[in-house]
Amino acid sequence: MRNPEREVHYFRIRIAVATVFVLAAFITLLARLAWLQVVKHDAYMAQAELNRIAILPVAPNRGLIKDRNGKIIARNYSAYTLEITPDGLREHDKTIDELAQV
Repeated sequence: MRNPEREVHYFRIRIAVATVFVLAAFITLLARLAWLQVVKHDAYMAQAELNRIAILPVAPNRGLIKDRNGKIIARNYSAYTLEITPDGLREHDKTIDELAQV
């Protein structure tokens, strides 16, 4: 026969165990978040700064394009591009003036 009081007791135990597991998982996530945000902040900030600087290789020459008479109709030349993110600049005008000389 079924004992309703016993079933309610076991149900409450299962709920308590599930609650403990959920709270433990939540506390673990919060601890990990605190670890990354507080303790490892400097390391990740330095890594983020390094990610902002990228050196992209210039594509190799592909060769001259000539018409059927051997006349050059297209040739290769090197072109360089510089991009600056103004977030880290302190003196915008001075930086622009210095780069204009390059």
